[in-house]
Amino acid sequence: MDFSAPPEAHGHAGVLTPEDAFVAAANTCVMMMFLWACERFKIPLVSYECRVEGTKIIELDRTELFTRLVFHPHIRVKDL
Repeated sequence: MDFSAPPEAHGHAGVLTPEDAFVAAANTCVMMMFLWACERFKIPLVSYECRVEGTKIIELDRTELFTRLVFHPHIRVKDL
């Protein structure tokens, strides 16, 4: 996978940024814990999809901080 700073930070367009990787890592972590819980509690999972939105602020010194991650899961379980 190619990564770069965003174009506004003198990076390349059309490739993933470190910020994308951070949000993806958080999403993967939540997914793995959910899958573990389904297995542990015998929940008959059919599908799991999750979209995440990250919000960040840009400080005066141009550093960026994530202030919020919002997860939008779509979970399907088998009817019992």
